[in-house]
Amino acid sequence: MSMMNKALSLEFGGWRRTRASAADAHRSPLQAPHFKLAASQRGFTLIETMVAIAILTIALVGPFIVAESSYQAAAAARDQLTASYLAQEGIEYVRSVRDDNYLVLYPARATSGQWLNGLSACLAPKVCTVDATGNAAPSTCTDGTCAAEPLNLSSTGLYNQASPSSSNLATKFVRKVEVTVNPSYPDEAEVTVTVSWSSAHRQFTATATDHLFNWL
Repeated sequence: MSMMNKALSLEFGGWRRTRASAADAHRSPLQAPHFKLAASQRGFTLIETMVAIAILTIALVGPFIVAESSYQAAAAARDQLTASYLAQEGIEYVRSVRDDNYLVLYPARATSGQWLNGLSACLAPKVCTVDATGNAAPSTCTDGTCAAEPLNLSSTGLYNQASPSSSNLATKFVRKVEVTVNPSYPDEAEVTVTVSWSSAHRQFTATATDHLFNWL
């Protein structure tokens, strides 16, 4: 009797296993037990995703910051170079006036005080603006900084002090010139040209200095 019950039990167990396997076969893959994730597994996957996003964000932001810094450095170097050229141009303008005076006054053997003709607007303690294109005469800056008279850039790429217009746009650069005659030796003058501009909420300056002498 016990052996019969054991046999029946085995068959019954086998029938149950067979029926269970058939039921599993009709389940969708997402319903299969081995596709179910425990709550701890789902939480760990979310953390992994957040970490991956953070790493990707850092990896993308870093190069952008480096690129922006490089652009700002290149722009600052460009402005510094432009300002240096503008300062040297101011020196050459005053030198040119001195040379022109020599050509005009030498035949008459004029007195030494006339070798700076045309630069009275720039004689210290006054400061002035100069226009190397010849469109405007030297003009004294009433505020002492010339901040109200920035250089303009023409459509042909020349910096000037002419009135701004649609083809002569105002720039960030301001140039002032100061000519200081040596009180102990009036045939010598110190020329100081300062170009100032602002960029990225900071103020910058470039200065050129030279000494000119009376050739007369």
